[in-house]
Amino acid sequence: MESPQEKIERLRRELDEHNYNYYVLNAPTIDDRTFDEMMHELQGLEEAFPQYFDPNSPTQRVGNDINRSFFPSGTSLPDVVVEQYLFDRRSIGILRTGSFGIDGRGF
Repeated sequence: MESPQEKIERLRRELDEHNYNYYVLNAPTIDDRTFDEMMHELQGLEEAFPQYFDPNSPTQRVGNDINRSFFPSGTSLPDVVVEQYLFDRRSIGILRTGSFGIDGRGF
């Protein structure tokens, strides 16, 4: 039978592998529900056994090994980051003002 530490380490390795398959290879090997169940189990174990905390645990980060094939041809990562930032700013403006412009005046 696995000790809590062994189970935590195994779940971390498996989740890291699944993240890599999903984000880098664009070839998931498990469905989202199974991944979420594993992540939830790991979170519970890490809460129950804080002595095994690891800042590199999948529970401490969001999958971010971006496969560049997700970006349209001619688009760079900085372009996508700027575009997301501007989208977020517009969204915040809409939520705060009820208007579609960042300045509250609309377009």
